[in-house]
Amino acid sequence: SCLGALAKALQNGELSAPAVATLRAAMAEPVSEILSGSKDDPLYPSALTTAAGWHDVKALDEASRLLLDPEEQPARRKWGLRAVLASRDAAAIEAAAAILKSPGASDDLVRDVLAGLGNLDSPAVPSAVLGALEGMPFALKSQAADLLTQRPAWAAALLDAVESKRIDR
Repeated sequence: SCLGALAKALQNGELSAPAVATLRAAMAEPVSEILSGSKDDPLYPSALTTAAGWHDVKALDEASRLLLDPEEQPARRKWGLRAVLASRDAAAIEAAAAILKSPGASDDLVRDVLAGLGNLDSPAVPSAVLGALEGMPFALKSQAADLLTQRPAWAAALLDAVESKRIDR
C-alpha cells in the first residue's frame, strides 16, 4: 500500500524534514481517521508508524504504550516498536533501552529492537545497548555486538567498554 511505503520510508529515515512536513500537511487528517478507528484495520500499523514518524504526540504515546506493555499481543508490540523508531528521537532510544533491559521481553522482540536500532544514527545507541548487554542471552549478545560494529563511533564505545572491563569479552 502507499501508506505502507510511506511508513517504511519514515522508519528508514529516507525522507527529508521538508518532505515529511509536506506529507503531514497533506495526510494528517486521513491518517488520524485510521488511528481513531479499530486496531484491526489493516492500515492501522502503517498509519501509526507514519504519524509517529512525523512526531504526532498521540501516535507516539500509543506506540510507546503498545511497545512497553508486556500484556499486549506480540504483533502489536512490534507495531509500537516500528512506530517509535520511526520518530528517530531520544524517546525512541529510551523505549528501546527499556525493552532491552526488560527481563520479560521475548527474544524475538529484543532481536527486532536491535535490528531497528541499526537504522538509527544516534550516538545514544551504544549506551542503550551496552547498558543492557549483561542480562542478555548469548545469542542476543552476539547480535548486540554485531550492531555496535556498524558505526565507527559505536565500535569505539564497544571497545572502550571491553577495555575498561565494563563488559566481558
